[in-house]
Amino acid sequence: RFGKGSLAGHTAGNIILAALEKITGNIDEAINLASKMLNVRGQVMPVTLEPTVLSAKLKNGKRIIGEHNIDDQDPGNKTSPIKNLRLSSAKTNPKTLNAIAQADVIIFGPGDLYTSILPNVLVKGMKEAINKSLAKKVLIVNIMTKFGQTDGFKASDFLTEMEKYLGGKIGVVLTNNKKPPSGILRKYAKEKAEFVEPDLKSGKRLMVISEDLISKDVPQKKAGDKLKRSFLRHDCGKIAKLIWSLV
Repeated sequence: RFGKGSLAGHTAGNIILAALEKITGNIDEAINLASKMLNVRGQVMPVTLEPTVLSAKLKNGKRIIGEHNIDDQDPGNKTSPIKNLRLSSAKTNPKTLNAIAQADVIIFGPGDLYTSILPNVLVKGMKEAINKSLAKKVLIVNIMTKFGQTDGFKASDFLTEMEKYLGGKIGVVLTNNKKPPSGILRKYAKEKAEFVEPDLKSGKRLMVISEDLISKDVPQKKAGDKLKRSFLRHDCGKIAKLIWSLV
């Protein structure tokens, strides 16, 4: 990430992708070229190749337009819960639909529920493809809530919202059961964020895996990064082992 000059705040990766998209005329091809350049394992597929606009209607009747505006609400202002989420019409990338059809496991999260996870499901044809797939559907619940999106949410609320927009059932939920240190909780409290209580239990249709999933590594903010970043991360190694155990 560039810390100074006209490119301050931008990442080298985004600039490379923008240049490759201009050369190829297609974001899908740009990602493929970048993947070859960086010798990436696996594939990255956009859910759609068309520009879209995300909007959220709040329970108080107000509508917020644009991912950034939904994502970056001011903790100093009282907000209303999100009633529903909409995405302007867009077709699903055929490559993504094919990958969903062949998948053994489909994983949702972790990430901002209403601006990072659910918008993918809203793209036309996506939820139908996911529900038709025989793959295991796995939801990774966030460690902390996010102001303006998941205020007061417990693990069960994340599951309810995910299944509501998906129009189908999730088979496995991974939840963190380790409460962060008080110092970290105080930092999050300044942003009106709280620990997500792991209130789910396994049942006939649902497998719940509840463990300490917090990474011991403390993320360091890069120079020039103006975005708000979380203080905690999931332990990617533990998550990977748990998902492989399901396969």
